[in-house]
Amino acid sequence: MDSLPKDSQFHIRTPEYLESFEPFKDPQSFNPIAEVVGTYLKENDRSSLRCLDSMAGTGIVGRKMQELSPAIRIVYQDKSQKMLSSNVYQSKDERVLSDATALSMAGKSFDIVFCRGGLNNVAKEDYPKILGEWLRVLGDHGIIVLQDHFATTEEEKTVINQIETEVKRIEGIKDPTYVSTMEELKALIQELKGEVTNKKLFKARFSMKERFLSKGIEKPDLSVISKILKAQNVIDYQDTGEDIVVMYPITTITVKKIIP
Repeated sequence: MDSLPKDSQFHIRTPEYLESFEPFKDPQSFNPIAEVVGTYLKENDRSSLRCLDSMAGTGIVGRKMQELSPAIRIVYQDKSQKMLSSNVYQSKDERVLSDATALSMAGKSFDIVFCRGGLNNVAKEDYPKILGEWLRVLGDHGIIVLQDHFATTEEEKTVINQIETEVKRIEGIKDPTYVSTMEELKALIQELKGEVTNKKLFKARFSMKERFLSKGIEKPDLSVISKILKAQNVIDYQDTGEDIVVMYPITTITVKKIIP
């Protein structure tokens, strides 16, 4: 049983949500991660690569990456027991119940760390803690691969955070979350002795109606989200009255340690 607050997104969100909401399964989002990992595999011809799928949820990313090579061994970490108990996992899968701000793994224990769609679910003050932990558990010549809707401008960041705050209000979620700009993220990574070595941007379609339906909310009031979008001109969207479809920027970045 989760020991998380009842109004925490990590308690409210279910494995069914992650497995049924189409954007989480879109090949367009997996491909940039697979390209980075594929290049790393070619450059590091080893019989075994230990990888951490952090804030894994139901382990969608880790499962996809395992398809690339039998050398990849995944450890799935999440703070939600509900997610790690999902029946999509197999009994042999190594799962660790842990908060990403304080990982229970030894330093330099992974070759690759993945996180897709995790940082947008945490508070601003947790960013340095989590990034610091990923760099701590990463081997000197390993890589971190992150993918999220990091904003490309300050205005874009403001709009995305306004929308996501309203989404959480509708869901009954009270824990704070934050989406940073890419420039903020790069600066923070540099402060933590890491560097961004590659990034790739695309846009993903998010249907608000489908998003809420996958969480069991059949008739959400989208009026506030509609007002937010009508007052800006940086996020493309379609508002039909019954549904709002937004096009969020999705950036995949590769991070390496700076080795003295």
